[in-house]
Amino acid sequence: MLSSAAVIALAGTALGIEPTLQPVTHGATVHASSATPVQVDAHGRVISWGETIQLDGNAERGMCEEGLPVFDSIGLADTDGDGHYSDPVCGDVCGLTSPSSRWNYGGATPFQGFAVDFTTSPAPGRLLSELTVPGVIGRCDGSQAEQFQIFVSVYDDIDTTGAGYDTDGDTIADSPFPPDDLDGNGVPDAFLGGVVLSYSPVPDFAGGYSLFLASGLESFEIELPADGVGAVRIMYISGFSDQDGDTIPESPEPFELASPLLWGPTNSVPGCPFTGPANSSSGNVWALGYDVCLDEPSTSPDPYTFVFESLVGLVPCPDLLMPSFALYGTCPTGRLCADQNNDGLLLPTDFTAWIANFNANDPIADVNQDNAVTPTDFTAWVGAFNQGINGPICNP
Repeated sequence: MLSSAAVIALAGTALGIEPTLQPVTHGATVHASSATPVQVDAHGRVISWGETIQLDGNAERGMCEEGLPVFDSIGLADTDGDGHYSDPVCGDVCGLTSPSSRWNYGGATPFQGFAVDFTTSPAPGRLLSELTVPGVIGRCDGSQAEQFQIFVSVYDDIDTTGAGYDTDGDTIADSPFPPDDLDGNGVPDAFLGGVVLSYSPVPDFAGGYSLFLASGLESFEIELPADGVGAVRIMYISGFSDQDGDTIPESPEPFELASPLLWGPTNSVPGCPFTGPANSSSGNVWALGYDVCLDEPSTSPDPYTFVFESLVGLVPCPDLLMPSFALYGTCPTGRLCADQNNDGLLLPTDFTAWIANFNANDPIADVNQDNAVTPTDFTAWVGAFNQGINGPICNP
């Protein structure tokens, strides 16, 4: 297992510099030009491609009307009124100099991929609608890169201990995601869906970090974890290559130089008014770093293998540091558990309705969904009511 200190040392050796964590300021917001759904195998290689849709800065979204993130480890709001929750917010905290400052390793550091766990409110029936992925991107001298893409995969399970899984039979853990495939379709059971986002032409990366947005993704029907516990794998890439000789490009190629934005997901950073529901993460990261410019390993032994890291405690505030992203979901397809009279609204009258349902032993009063109507459902109703539209979904 590599320590975080090793991450810095290895990257410094490869690039001839000594990168350290540093504040970086928001420079630009970039909308994806197109998106393509994909299915992957246990190693994260693409085994099937769906139909590409053109986004062209699409601002239309199928998310719930208040537009709050399902998970937000950046700290975003809509402060400019453009309808996108893509404006970083925070007070002058953590020794940073402006509301839009965050941490990163610098654009010259190869850190092109990460996989992290997240926990948020349960979201059965909700689909991925929009996402925001920030990053600091650089290019090699004499770069010939013709495209920049972000490859996002959503899972409902991930290893956070560092043990990982061996997906290629060499006895070395190379993936944080369980490879179990009980139905034999070649796709891991933990995989919920993936999408490749294209940003064309290749963005100008000078001047701070960029927020890379993509909206209108609900047509791909990528489910969000029903119980609110899941994970993402995010890679900054230049495209895909054919590594198995079948003429179909399946292996994501890391972009030349990249570093994710680092911030804390717990909604407890002083002075930072997060807008989404309560978030949490272990802070443990599976990272991919490969020196594409010099064609040699950095933190990863090859361009396709993730290694286990922990960024906890690298800075005093926030002490839980992780690569940042924000996920948004469509409106739940079921009934909000707190909506006891099924009128589509959350009002104090729902408390009266819960009492009536409880007294009638009506399954609608089973707010904690344990298949029993008991006094514990009252506590569950209060919690669900306080969460508003981001509260749990019940059937019936």
